[in-house]
Amino acid sequence: MITTTNNAPYGIKVPWDSGYLCKRCGGLIYYDINTKRQACLNPECQDYPKEIEVYGTTEADLKFLNNQFAQIEKNLGQMVRTCDYRFLALSLLQMRRNIVNEFFTSGRMHIDSFLVSNDILSFIPKYKSLGIRKDARTLETIVQLYKEYSDLLNMTEDFKEGRYVLTRKPPEHLFRLKYYDVVLEEIWPSYGLVDIKSMPNVNNFRYHEVIQKLISKHLTITTTDYGPFFDNLWPFAIGFRYLVKRNYATSLKYRYAVTPADLANILSVIASLRDNEVKTLPIVNLLAHFIKQPKRDKDFTDFIGMLSGGSGKAPILFKTNGDVMLDRRTMLLFFILLHTQHIASSATPSGQQVIDLHKQQAGTEYETYLKTKLEEKGYRCMPRSTRVARRDYDQIGISESGREILLVETKFRDPSSSSFSRHTLIDQEFTLAEDGLLPQAITHQERYDLIFEKPQLFQGKLGLKSNIADYAIKAYLVTKFTPLMHSYGNVSIMSERQFRTAILGE
Repeated sequence: MITTTNNAPYGIKVPWDSGYLCKRCGGLIYYDINTKRQACLNPECQDYPKEIEVYGTTEADLKFLNNQFAQIEKNLGQMVRTCDYRFLALSLLQMRRNIVNEFFTSGRMHIDSFLVSNDILSFIPKYKSLGIRKDARTLETIVQLYKEYSDLLNMTEDFKEGRYVLTRKPPEHLFRLKYYDVVLEEIWPSYGLVDIKSMPNVNNFRYHEVIQKLISKHLTITTTDYGPFFDNLWPFAIGFRYLVKRNYATSLKYRYAVTPADLANILSVIASLRDNEVKTLPIVNLLAHFIKQPKRDKDFTDFIGMLSGGSGKAPILFKTNGDVMLDRRTMLLFFILLHTQHIASSATPSGQQVIDLHKQQAGTEYETYLKTKLEEKGYRCMPRSTRVARRDYDQIGISESGREILLVETKFRDPSSSSFSRHTLIDQEFTLAEDGLLPQAITHQERYDLIFEKPQLFQGKLGLKSNIADYAIKAYLVTKFTPLMHSYGNVSIMSERQFRTAILGE
């Protein structure tokens, strides 16, 4: 049984352990990028390192960044004005197409390169000119300058959200939120959102070929016909949503007000593109698809405005004079995002049912997998969600030969992308009553305690061959990704990967 201690952040009065939270105050742990030194940067904590002084997040504190930002934008704009506009747009679209093509063949995407390519396409219309330069070196310089521009923009938000902290003293030491490593090393890679060069051995991404077979049957397609199929792409779409929501400013660029009629129109255009080259088409070609649709709830100007980046959105296609430039796979990638957004924002019961179904799917599949693996190890598993003394137990595994009882609770939710901020991380992922890790750990500890309070009830319910006192009882809370807390009382808390390695011996 557990014993209490005097250390009680968040009201935790039992022994607990975390590599990401300060044991004294419960604050978030950071580490110095260069020295790897760890520290709690909560200024009210007794363990706060007094020799460290951090920059704030006011405009005055970030003035040095904003000045650099303005200068790079000025230089970038001047260089864009020297280029042939159509050449520059076409080159950038081809660069984006190459990133998307690599994604469809490898299953991995370089996040920053994709976002930067869309951002440059949104940027260059501000500096449209009659320049004549068409050389590759100038294009390379523009892309590099824009990456610096984008890095500074993202860094500013990273500072404001507390993912990174820059110190005045010692001068300009950069600290990173330690739990942010889980985002970078586990969460994003699990959805294919990593640099493809660092993950060469991956399965091919097959969605494109499957979709092509379906949509090639018709030129005019409604999402009512194919909605259920695209619903099955939900796991991929979740990853894409994570990609675009990494920063708040970025998320706004990918928040489209899309309707079923818009989706049908876009899918019709995709079906008409027979190969994956960047095409330059008269805009009236898209009008022909627009007119064919049985239902329209936007006028054509608004529809094209949405696709071409109106109101600051990332451009799905590029509009110049009376033409549009687009390619099939990029359109398809955006379509999946738009379809997912439509489902997620749907107020209908059917839309919510789809969302709930996909949220439950990973957890259910893992529970089935876990039961099979435990049985292979010689454990006798009770039926899923066995109820004892008004408590539900996800998985109970019993080893008669090893005199061991495993109580395994699985929580397979995805963290909210809005959690990746020091302002929201603890509230949303740790203490929130419904989904937080701490309430789940407390509840599982109560399940563990109940066996000792009512041993005879469990003795009969579990069909034990020996006295329950002869069994070692172990409690595990298994999460989808590395959790903020590693233990709570008698409960070991770990990711499914850690559980497979440490407990199942895989």
